[in-house]
Amino acid sequence: MQVIVSPSPTANGKTFVHLVGKSKWRALATIACSTDDEVAAARARFEQAIIDAAAKKQAARDERKAAREAALAKGHGYSVGDILYNTWGYDQTNVNFVQVVGAGARSVTVRAIGASVIESGFMCGHATPSKDAFTGEAKRITVRSYGSGNLYLPAGGGHSWSRWEGRPVSCSWYA
Repeated sequence: MQVIVSPSPTANGKTFVHLVGKSKWRALATIACSTDDEVAAARARFEQAIIDAAAKKQAARDERKAAREAALAKGHGYSVGDILYNTWGYDQTNVNFVQVVGAGARSVTVRAIGASVIESGFMCGHATPSKDAFTGEAKRITVRSYGSGNLYLPAGGGHSWSRWEGRPVSCSWYA
C-alpha cells in the first residue's frame, strides 16, 4: 500500500489524499482536505495505518510459525506398526493403506500393505488392511504442519494419511 496526494486542488479547493492498494492500484480510502495541515494529517494517518497493518500481519505470521514449531517439537506420535490410510478418487472411493516401519523425529518410513474388501452393495464395500502383508517398497515421509499447528503426513495429490482406527473403511469402484 502507499499514500498518494493529488497534485493540485480540485475546482472546489479540496486536495485528495488516497490510500492505494498496490495489487490493483485502487483507492482503499480517500480523504478530501481543505488545508495543507489537513493533507499532512491525512497522510500521517494513512502511513500509520500501513505500519499497523504490516505489524499485525507479521504478528499473525509469527504466531502461526510458533504453533507449527511447538507441534513439531511435541513429536508426531507415530510408531512402528501403526497403520495409516488415505481415500481418493473421482466417481469412486479408492483406499490405500500403509504400515509404519520406521519413525524418526520429523519423519516416518512406511510401506504399502494389502487390504481385504468385503462387498456391501452395488460396486461398494468396506476395506480392512492386512497388517504386515507388504506390497511395496519403503518410503520416507516428512511430517508437515498446518498453519494452525496440526500435523499431517502428505500422501501426494493434496491428500494426507490418517491413522487407521480399527474400523473398516468405505470404498467403491466403477466397472
